[in-house]
Amino acid sequence: MTCQSRGCTDILLSANLSNVGDVIDHSFLNHLIAVSGRSSMPAHRGDSKCRTQGPADHSDTENGVSRLFQALGQLGPSQRSVLQITDTFGRLPLHYAARYGLTAICQSILDSLHDLKQGSSAVREAVLSKDSEGYTPLYSGVSRNHSAVTRLFLETLEMGYQTNDQAKDEHLRSVLSDLLLLALRSRYDDIVHLLISSHININHQSSRGETALCVAAKIGREDYVNTILKASPNQDVIDIFETVNGWTPLFVACARGHLEIVELLLNAGASQTILDHRGWTEKQHAAFRGHLAAASILEDYFTGESSGGTASKFFNIAIGANNKLWDGYSHIIVNLGTMQEGKQVTAVDLSCCSSEFSLSLEADTRFSIEVSIHGGSGSSGLVQLPILDDMVNDPFIFRTKNLSKAQLVFSIFCATPVEGKKGILVGSGTALLESDKNQFFGVQRESLIRELSVPILERETLKFMGTVTFTFVIAKPFIHLDTPSVVYPFKDEGQIQLVGHRGLGQNTTSRKHLQLGENTIESFLSAARLGASLVEFDVQLTRDLVPVIYHDFSLSESGTDIPIHDLNFQQFMYASNVQSPRGNPISVLGGPILQTARGQTGRGKPRSRSLTSDRERGVDDVQDRMKHTVDFMKKGFKPNTRGDFIQDSFATLEELLIEMPETIGFNIEIKYPRIHEAVEAGVAPVAIDLNTFIDTSTRSTVSAATGQLSSRPSPQRFASS
Repeated sequence: MTCQSRGCTDILLSANLSNVGDVIDHSFLNHLIAVSGRSSMPAHRGDSKCRTQGPADHSDTENGVSRLFQALGQLGPSQRSVLQITDTFGRLPLHYAARYGLTAICQSILDSLHDLKQGSSAVREAVLSKDSEGYTPLYSGVSRNHSAVTRLFLETLEMGYQTNDQAKDEHLRSVLSDLLLLALRSRYDDIVHLLISSHININHQSSRGETALCVAAKIGREDYVNTILKASPNQDVIDIFETVNGWTPLFVACARGHLEIVELLLNAGASQTILDHRGWTEKQHAAFRGHLAAASILEDYFTGESSGGTASKFFNIAIGANNKLWDGYSHIIVNLGTMQEGKQVTAVDLSCCSSEFSLSLEADTRFSIEVSIHGGSGSSGLVQLPILDDMVNDPFIFRTKNLSKAQLVFSIFCATPVEGKKGILVGSGTALLESDKNQFFGVQRESLIRELSVPILERETLKFMGTVTFTFVIAKPFIHLDTPSVVYPFKDEGQIQLVGHRGLGQNTTSRKHLQLGENTIESFLSAARLGASLVEFDVQLTRDLVPVIYHDFSLSESGTDIPIHDLNFQQFMYASNVQSPRGNPISVLGGPILQTARGQTGRGKPRSRSLTSDRERGVDDVQDRMKHTVDFMKKGFKPNTRGDFIQDSFATLEELLIEMPETIGFNIEIKYPRIHEAVEAGVAPVAIDLNTFIDTSTRSTVSAATGQLSSRPSPQRFASS
């Protein structure tokens, strides 16, 4: 048989062999089935269609089947138990028959098993028997698109369905539902229709939360979607969302631009009021990806409200409870690995295990890591290693009321095949988050480098076995936020809002006309006069905690690359004073001229501010000094500098909140310094504490909203407060 001597094989099989059981064992049957199956495959082994074709209708196949029938006929009733014996791969003869699509052989084996046990239990067990890889004969038939074999197995299982064992029936429904997802992804039309017409759970979700309708929408098969909708006993399947992105089938169809499927789902009653994990709607996904035809037939997010619907319309948001914030607690947000763009770091590196530890493990041992907290609360997280998924948007979140005692604990376990089980603890490491921070960087200062590497020590020997690198941010509670006495709700009129970027626009050399200096009051007022509903500007903090309006990381006007957060307020304003006309600049002077100018819409400038020759030399000196700074050498200019732009005085956040008309809305960007900016400027990556930075800026905004700011700005008093 191995040498393909068909004549000799026929003679030996037809002979009345003694002790036949020693000759025709399960290995012989498996080999005979494999030879018959290979003869039925296309001649070209590399043909990509070999998996989608059934047995070839030629004499070799018929002869192979007849030989198997002959071999089975040699077995007496007591010797047919060889059909239930598995080989080294855990496979029955039925596995091989299904693998090659030999329907007649599958039928013969099932008939023999049925006669052997006088019932259908052995037949059902054989069809659902798993090999060492977890694959059943039914899976082999489906995965290789053998529709005839699949139909035979489904009919066999149908006879054993509705048993008294509810658990077995539910297991069968789950198996068939998983196979339907496989057939859908592979686009095996006949098998898809066979499985849908069988006893499946049409609402069944895969390990990633995908339903059959979700898969059909993803691959863009309108006929599949239509068939599934007709087979669904209710409307529940339409709005089931998968667990990765929180997408329903309508989300999937919109994101992939399958217009016909979008229309089908909408006609079937798919909800348009569900938000995904990021808070996006289906229409936003369609528009973002350029599928305008799909976006045009979807409702706007606020359609219900703007058309007179109830204000209490419920929007289902598919988010987890881990995103809940607790009043009075500091929250610790932890990501494994680095968040710095362009930097490659292995989050969990166990390659440096000691020899004693390595020798005690199998070569294929897998690990998992658990991240938890001591001195706080929050759900610990268990992650299988190596980390293959992008976890940037899925951080670990813990909370505590005492940061000085909070410790992050990283535990390494030998992974087990049982889902949800930690396994055996083999090593751990601990990280202190706020201990002695002020001692290293000073009061209200911290490093911009938020990555820490923790050594992992073996549990038994305390020897080094690897490292865990993580990035963390601590968000402390803001206790100054009270309900304002007067509330001005934002009214969305459904129209596009014109927003002035840094006022009348970002300063750039690409424009050939003279520009107003960016992030200045003159620029904000000009943007409002030209129709802007809002102005966007950048807020930074000086060393003495004064919120100022400035975009760039460093103050190149000083002739150095010093960051804004390393200057006090008076030093910061000096760079503006030295470029201003005669007298102090408006933003620091105050007095009658300030009040008169600020009270006018145009904020006119008196003639006494014209430049003198001394001032012109001062401007030239500033221009000359800037040429040696990193920022100027990179861009070739500096925004809001006299000589290149219509320079106006630097402003503070308090000035804007008081002096700007209430009709102008603010889009405030709290511009905290970033590590790459410090690296480019060649300065130490140390800045004001993040919570201090944000709280100080927010406190000014809240004070303005509650009417607690003075009626007129007093920069000197504000700088010292």
